[in-house]
Amino acid sequence: MKHTHSISFLIIFALAGITSQSMAQSPLEQQSTSGPVPPASVLDKEVMKMSPLEKEGTSKTIEGVPPYAWWRGCGPTALGMVLGFYDGRGFPDLFDGEAGTQTYSVNQGIASWGSGVRGEGAQLHYEDYSLPMDDGEPAVLPDSSETYPDGCHSDDSIADFMHHSWSADNNFYGWSWSSKVTPALTSYVTLRNPDYVPSVTQYWMGNGTLTWAIVKQEIDNDRPMIFLVDTEGDGSTDHFVTIVGYSDGPPRQYGCLDTWHPVGLVRWCDFSKIATGVPWGIFAGWSFALEGAVEGEGEVCVENPEQCAKPQGGHFVEGDELCLCVPCPASPLSMYSWAKDGTPLHSGGRIFGADERTLQILLLETSDSGLYSCTYDDGSKATQVFEAEVTVAEKVPLTNMVTLVVLLAVFGSLGVYTHRKRAQMVTQNCINHEEKWDCSRGPL
Repeated sequence: MKHTHSISFLIIFALAGITSQSMAQSPLEQQSTSGPVPPASVLDKEVMKMSPLEKEGTSKTIEGVPPYAWWRGCGPTALGMVLGFYDGRGFPDLFDGEAGTQTYSVNQGIASWGSGVRGEGAQLHYEDYSLPMDDGEPAVLPDSSETYPDGCHSDDSIADFMHHSWSADNNFYGWSWSSKVTPALTSYVTLRNPDYVPSVTQYWMGNGTLTWAIVKQEIDNDRPMIFLVDTEGDGSTDHFVTIVGYSDGPPRQYGCLDTWHPVGLVRWCDFSKIATGVPWGIFAGWSFALEGAVEGEGEVCVENPEQCAKPQGGHFVEGDELCLCVPCPASPLSMYSWAKDGTPLHSGGRIFGADERTLQILLLETSDSGLYSCTYDDGSKATQVFEAEVTVAEKVPLTNMVTLVVLLAVFGSLGVYTHRKRAQMVTQNCINHEEKWDCSRGPL
């Protein structure tokens, strides 16, 4: 829900918070004002599909960006998805535990939660800045940001560094300023691991710095972005989204994870500047890069590196070679453990790679039929299980094959002989003018 009160104060505050560089180069900074449920006027994602369905131009969607649901605000949630993606690609300290799904630890990294009661027990982001709850109130209610840092917990989440829901910044519950995106990401990353080196670049549609070429460049290089957009098309910003794809169309479209349910479904929107009457028009965008990845992690995953003929399993014949491979995503540092029908496999004899990404078994036997499984880490600190069904059939002996060929040849010869005898009979009867024979069709 968008609030329209205190507009003059918002403008004055925004002007006061803009640096001299931003004043010279960027439009006035804007806010996100949405809640956990999309406005009634926002079209369903199924309606806003990639258009046209059969694309004339190129398109791409980044695989592996974790879809998170709105947690205390769209801004920290959208940034959280970007960091969750990098957490599984060489930067495992960005969140505690695996970040491929929205766990309790992931939510704590996005916006920390303590006792849930203001002034009692653990006081973290929610207690200090979300309470007292002022969503839907006519004016912002003062919170602990009014005395920051006195009386406040130490910043420990993306929302903290983003000044999310801060009454001192004239933010209602769930609101954020676009000017806080860069410091939020860089400060949070540095807090989690000082050896990581983050960089952020902001672009604007209004001054032409956010171009289609930049979007394609970032997505083609597997670097998710975030946009601040106007979902309702009323000319004012309201929502941060994570950009995970593009389509050249026509028309040109960006694909985003919008923090709203169903969270895993990509929403496709026209790449247009914010304006009245333009739903999902774009105000600004941010690109991100991280350096200092753990050696061996963050590398591009290559599908089927051993070029297995049937890497996902299938039907085989005795004597064939079995070659199974865990599909991407997978990390070079992952540990692999193969099993057949639940029994662990060990390298030796005909078996190779029982503890590697690619499993090979030579000179297959019918007893090798079964369900093969591999337990591994997919690179996002999550334990995964890959399964492949294998069927090994008996090989037809060569002698049997020869016998079959001979039989086919004999039956074939008999067929030709019978056909010739019948043709001779027809011809002779026609010559003798037999009345019971139709010389064009045979016996009547």
